[in-house]
Amino acid sequence: MSKLKIALGQMRIDDGCAPDNLQRIEAIIEEAGPSHDLIVLPETATSGFADRASVAAVAEPLSGPTVERLGALASRHSCVIAIGLAERSGDDLFNTAAVIGPGGLLMAYRKTHLWCDDLAIFRPGSEVAVADAGGYRLGALICYDVEFPEPARLAAARGADVIALSNGNMDPYGEVHRRAVAVRAQENQLFLAVANRVGDGKGMSFAGGSMVAGPDGGTLLEMGTEEGIGSVEIDLDRIGLSRRDYCYLDERRFRVEKADPVKP
Repeated sequence: MSKLKIALGQMRIDDGCAPDNLQRIEAIIEEAGPSHDLIVLPETATSGFADRASVAAVAEPLSGPTVERLGALASRHSCVIAIGLAERSGDDLFNTAAVIGPGGLLMAYRKTHLWCDDLAIFRPGSEVAVADAGGYRLGALICYDVEFPEPARLAAARGADVIALSNGNMDPYGEVHRRAVAVRAQENQLFLAVANRVGDGKGMSFAGGSMVAGPDGGTLLEMGTEEGIGSVEIDLDRIGLSRRDYCYLDERRFRVEKADPVKP
C-alpha cells in the first residue's frame, strides 16, 4: 500500500454519556468509513473524563460491547479505527487507545503520560505498541504523550509508518500540540494523524485543530474548532524518500529503547 486515505473525526464529547457519544462516533464512521482506510477519533471519545465515578460507570474491558460494535463497523467498511476509550481491567481504569480493524482489536495502547486531570482517574500504561494495519504499520498515542519525545520515538523504532494521536487538548494549549505534532513527525520521519475534541466540558474549552503532519513536519491537513470530518490522502512512499539522504533513527547515538521501562 502506497496511498492511505485518513479521516479525522473531530467531535464534541459529553462527559459520562456513552450512548450519545457512541451515536456521534458511529455517524462519523458510517460517513467516513466507505472512502477512508484509517479513521482517527479523540481521547476518551466514548466516555469523556469528568471524574472517576462517571468514567467508571461507562468504562469497559477491551472485550466489551463497544469494541465489538466498532469492530463490526470496521469490518463493514474495510477500514481501521483508532479511538480513545476508558478501559476497565479488573479494578483498574486505563486511558486507552484501541486500534480496531475488520478482524477486531489489532492492539491497545494505555496512555503512559497522565496529565493532571488523568491522575485521579486512571493508572498509567507502560508499553508502546505498533500494529500491522494491512500494508502499513500503525502506532497509537494519546494527548499529553505527544509532548514527550520518547513515546513517538519508540513507536518509530518499532516500525510505525503512521502514529494516530487520540487527543483531548484544551485551550490555551492548542498551539503547544500543533508545534509538538510537527516536531514528532519530523524527528521520526513519519506521518502523525491527530483527532482532537471540540466544545466545552468540565469547565474547559477544547481546542480542536485536528491535523496530519508529514515526515518533514509539514502540515498536510488542519481543521478549525468546529465538529466535522477532516480528510487527506497520504503517500507512504514519502517516508522512504525523507530517509534517503539521512535517517534520524539510524544516525542517533542514544537508543531510547534501551532505557529502563516506564514504571506503572
